[in-house]
Amino acid sequence: MAALEKIRSKAVFLIFIIGLAMFAFIIGDFMSSGSIFFRQSQERIISIDGESTDIQTFQEKLEQLTNIYKMQSAQTNLQEEVQESLNQNVFESIVAEKVLSKELEKIGMTITAEELFDLVQGENISPIVQQMPMFVDPKTGVFDKNRLLSFLKQINTEDLEEYNEETREQLSQARDYWLFFEENIRLQRMQDKLFSLLRVALEPNSLSLKNAIAEQDKAYELSYVEKRYNSIPDTSILITEKELKQEYEKTKEKYKTGERRVVNYVALPITPSEADNQETLSQIMKAKEELLSGAKGEDIVNEYSDEPYDGVFVAESSLDANVLSFVKNGQSGDIQGPDFDGETYQLTLIEKKEVRPDSVRVSIITIPAMDEVSTERKADSLLKIGSDLDFDKLVAEYSNGSETKADMGWINEMVALKSVGEEFRDKTFGGKVGDIFKIKTGYTTIIVKLTGKTQPIPMVKLAQVKMKVNPGSNTYNKLYNDLNALCANTNPEEIQKVASERGYEVSTESLSPNDYSIGTIRGNVRPVIRWAFNNKEGERSEVFETQDHFIVLDIVLAQKGDYLPITEVENQLRMSILDRKKAELMLKSLSSKSFSSLEDYAKEWNEDIQVVDSTSFAECFIKGMGIEPFVQGNIWNTSKGYFSQPIQGNDGIYVVRVDEVMDNSQNQSAEMSMQMLDRRNTYLIYSQLLETLKDLSNVKDLRYKFY
Repeated sequence: MAALEKIRSKAVFLIFIIGLAMFAFIIGDFMSSGSIFFRQSQERIISIDGESTDIQTFQEKLEQLTNIYKMQSAQTNLQEEVQESLNQNVFESIVAEKVLSKELEKIGMTITAEELFDLVQGENISPIVQQMPMFVDPKTGVFDKNRLLSFLKQINTEDLEEYNEETREQLSQARDYWLFFEENIRLQRMQDKLFSLLRVALEPNSLSLKNAIAEQDKAYELSYVEKRYNSIPDTSILITEKELKQEYEKTKEKYKTGERRVVNYVALPITPSEADNQETLSQIMKAKEELLSGAKGEDIVNEYSDEPYDGVFVAESSLDANVLSFVKNGQSGDIQGPDFDGETYQLTLIEKKEVRPDSVRVSIITIPAMDEVSTERKADSLLKIGSDLDFDKLVAEYSNGSETKADMGWINEMVALKSVGEEFRDKTFGGKVGDIFKIKTGYTTIIVKLTGKTQPIPMVKLAQVKMKVNPGSNTYNKLYNDLNALCANTNPEEIQKVASERGYEVSTESLSPNDYSIGTIRGNVRPVIRWAFNNKEGERSEVFETQDHFIVLDIVLAQKGDYLPITEVENQLRMSILDRKKAELMLKSLSSKSFSSLEDYAKEWNEDIQVVDSTSFAECFIKGMGIEPFVQGNIWNTSKGYFSQPIQGNDGIYVVRVDEVMDNSQNQSAEMSMQMLDRRNTYLIYSQLLETLKDLSNVKDLRYKFY
């Protein structure tokens, strides 16, 4: 009992301890899950109706598309404009897939595995596949299903051990390539299904056909007088702040916008100084002295030039005029230059002049990738066959029918060097027509047959030292320090005055989150824009370096989205109010007068009577007037002699008389009108379907946080 009493006396304390422990457990769990939520939020790059896509998923898709683009374009280093386009392509495809899937799910539609199979290798193969060059027969220019099936068989092989490392990598890339296009085919099919459903739902009917014909079956010849709004001075009209606010609220939807930043910035171009020019000239003169002292052209080019030595013969006819004149009148060992084109110094050494073929023609068999010993054995066995070797037959056999021709066409020395290598260049241009030999390139072995050479022409081998004048470290540091000093000692209000005194210009630009330029400045500006959207109004950046500028900026407006502020659209608001008030004044001045003819109005307004030869309700533009829907609506379905009351238009007040109503029905038919309506509906659905779904899906684009 004593023990129980002791426990009872401590009960309140125990309950408090247990409660504290439970709270610690719960809050600990919350904090753990909260940190996960926070991390997920930080990694979100796209949000569609609250459903997120993370940066890892986006980056994987971007890398996949980038690799495919590199494969197709044979480029390794992509321009920023290309990277921007690929990034946008990935964003659009993710958004399209999400919004289309959601819409199809609502109505119970889906893309089945059987349907997708039919589109990629069945009886109804997608046009996307049929247009891929690798599946087109080069002889007929027509899609060849056997080529497609052979490709799919190759990339779906399960036993990769029989292939070497390079071939396994190629198969992996080909598989990624195909999966990318398969996803695009699925996405296109989703869009086509929804499009077809809407097209049927909006198919023109008898009522819409009747209206369409009515809009076009009459043409009107008009006479009119116009009193333009700009005939009244703007200064004669008073507009209050209250009226501006009322107009803004009434027309607010016109000014809907996304998140943006308005910035003031100073940008200094990173250009070389005269000292940089003299330093480059000094270096190329040093290169010339070494050449004159007997140094090898190859060594000097590789030591001094911006471009490596290639050692190829080029046709004299391909040289620019300045170098051609030097080559024609020079001999081996002669040196020209340095020449300067405003950006680059160039030194030219004639190494050798010969009369020789400028191109060769070759046929090539690529030996299937096996282990090194097996590959070499196969290559040697083919070489023993010699001139009887059927290149086209073996190419078709080794490519499983996806290739049928071994002929690679005519190639010059540079192409031979860049595409295969130095040994290939030397053997093709140094050999005789009919020669057959093997070349090992990395993991691949090829059998080459020299099938032709062009007639000999004057050729020359040059060693050229090219040195672009670039900003040196002193120039670079001075520009950076000058801009840094300007910004360190001025506030946003002072910078315009101080920058002007120092010869700099302060520019203003409105930025969107995913812009790739600031004004005319392009190249490596994404870090600058990313900074702008991750900071607040009134803040100033550090000095950023873009591709060819130093730049610093002040954020003067940080708009989260929604609507443009009234201060930025005040001019548009004023114009709308001015036109409306001027119209009211004009109409009021006419209210006490009884005019019965166009001539009366022309005399009152001191304006000429204008004539419109022909217009119809279906037209959106009236010759001489422009876009004036109220005028068109007023005259439609009227008779000859109709005389309108004053009409308040977009640009002025109009009074119109119908001089003639012409029958235009012979130019129309029910069939033509139906086709026109169908084409119009088709265009509207296809052009606006995705955009409309995106507008309804609350799409948030957060790429600016990462790219």
